[in-house]
Amino acid sequence: MIIFFLQMTVKALTAIFIIAALYGFVSSAAYSSARCIDACGNTLSSVNLRTCQACANDPPIDYEMCSHACGNTFNSYLRRICDTCVPNVPLTDQMCIRACGNTFSSNYRSICQRCAANPPLTALMCKTACGNTYSSYYRSICNQC
Repeated sequence: MIIFFLQMTVKALTAIFIIAALYGFVSSAAYSSARCIDACGNTLSSVNLRTCQACANDPPIDYEMCSHACGNTFNSYLRRICDTCVPNVPLTDQMCIRACGNTFSSNYRSICQRCAANPPLTALMCKTACGNTYSSYYRSICNQC
């Protein structure tokens, strides 16, 4: 009887340990942009709310996440993500074109200023910048092409 009780205790403790380890792994996992965008778009679900909060605390910094977050700053979680993106997003031609095309937004304007100072000199970036020299940012990028 005592052996049976000890075996059940060991099994229960093992299950608790595994659940705790999995919870720690999932709650601290880095989420993909797609998962963060989906979760922050539906925070009425408690699972999505927790995921969105985790994304806001440690967001994936890439074009997809940053362009979505900076384009939806009415959502407080996405605003926090955007604030993290502005100084950190990699300056790809896609990101610079998106940012410099939306300079009415202060967040995009800040990214565009980074692009103008250090543009990605790809064919697409130069074609876009030199085709839109009404913008001082694009003009600056075009001059570097």
